[in-house]
Amino acid sequence: MAKNFTSKSFIILSSQGWGIKNFLLSNFCNYFEKNTTIYFFSPISKILKKSHKNKSTVPKLIFNSLIKHESNWLQKRLEIRKDMYHFAYCNTKTMRIKQSRAIKNNGIIQNYLNKLSIAFAKYTVSAGLMKMIDVAYAYLSKATNNAKYYFEQFNKIKPEVIISSFYIDKNEWVPLIVAKSMNIKTVIAVNSWDNLSSKSRVPILPDYFFVWSDYMKKELQSYYPEFEKKNILICGAPQFDFHMINFLKKNYHFFISKYKLEKNKKTIFYAGVTPGLMPYEYKIILDILNAIRDNKIHGNPNFILRLHPKDGGGRYGNLKKLYPDLNVIIPNEINNGNVANWIPTIEDQELLVELIKHSDIIINVASTVTIDSAIFDKPIINPCYEHIDNSNNSPGLKIYEYTHYANIKKSKGVQIAKSRIEMISFINNYLANSKLDSIGRKKIVKSICGDMKFEASLIMSENIKNMISKKSMIKIGKKV
Repeated sequence: MAKNFTSKSFIILSSQGWGIKNFLLSNFCNYFEKNTTIYFFSPISKILKKSHKNKSTVPKLIFNSLIKHESNWLQKRLEIRKDMYHFAYCNTKTMRIKQSRAIKNNGIIQNYLNKLSIAFAKYTVSAGLMKMIDVAYAYLSKATNNAKYYFEQFNKIKPEVIISSFYIDKNEWVPLIVAKSMNIKTVIAVNSWDNLSSKSRVPILPDYFFVWSDYMKKELQSYYPEFEKKNILICGAPQFDFHMINFLKKNYHFFISKYKLEKNKKTIFYAGVTPGLMPYEYKIILDILNAIRDNKIHGNPNFILRLHPKDGGGRYGNLKKLYPDLNVIIPNEINNGNVANWIPTIEDQELLVELIKHSDIIINVASTVTIDSAIFDKPIINPCYEHIDNSNNSPGLKIYEYTHYANIKKSKGVQIAKSRIEMISFINNYLANSKLDSIGRKKIVKSICGDMKFEASLIMSENIKNMISKKSMIKIGKKV
């Protein structure tokens, strides 16, 4: 652990709630001395000032505004080129699927022009060309009013380090570019396992990347070969720290009582996905509930539905009329699924942990809940079907072909149900034997999460301290 750390200030950029969860709700801040000042830049800083309870162990925490990004005409053109060339260079299966979908969603003339642009990008792409686009984009960004605001703020604060918690959101781009131009150390903490293979190119190459595992490090190297390998730091995934913290793991009897479940029955937990990915997901849930009612699923198990933070719950009105006693949890009901104003709470994390820990089967459409469940060695079923005109066109079903999901399928740690018949069969198999596919679930954790012996928030905090103190970076597996 870093010794003799001279307390100074640093900044966390948090454009959405995931930054709040990974940096404020985890133990990350608690690992700094009390006289450390942490500036938290967020678009909802005024709300956070009122809602965040600053514990005595947490350093001084100051909330500042993160300005909404608005690109001018030329910036928008460069952003399109930036994405197009990045997709051509990386050439992941996810990116090819996304480009194919984009081509189909326009008129004939626009589709033809898009095809020409993509073909041209494939033949002309190079690391040098992408660097030129990066430089041009940074030059334009530094001339904006937003940049002026960040220049003023950073000159006033004089931070040692700036961390981007959700780089795929453009609201974090200009402050990163400004920080880089001011020679402030920059860190991009990769937020999720699909970001590198499916999202935009980073706005600038930072001084350091924080990644989850050796697999993610190798992935990053393949997409950004010009980046120095030693500055890609494996820290673990802070969102999974909550699984390691004992105080979040509630008693089973408390869980049963809280949701009014039948004690002698097993429990199925269905974790919903975003409405845009699976607009007809409620029909899959209705299938399962009907199968339980009709005794096609053995043992008449309990059933709990938790919606995604982007889902306000409106599409489940008819389902709740059919099953009025259904347990439905809506984490972001107050904002009707609008994540721009979503403030995760420690209660949200506690809820997710207890749902997974105390349920017997977890069902979700190819989301991160698959990894959460594997950590607890819980049987996992991924639905890969829908019931609307016998169609399979929902975007969510394409995720099973995405690059980041290849390790999940390869592990053989989940069952992918391609019909309602398979869904019922897999549920019954797991109810009979929860150890089925356990070896595969362990493979999922090892490949995607890496070494979970230490809290990611601890490793990240030690690395930030060492950046400030100009010491060597921490490597997972070594004494911290």
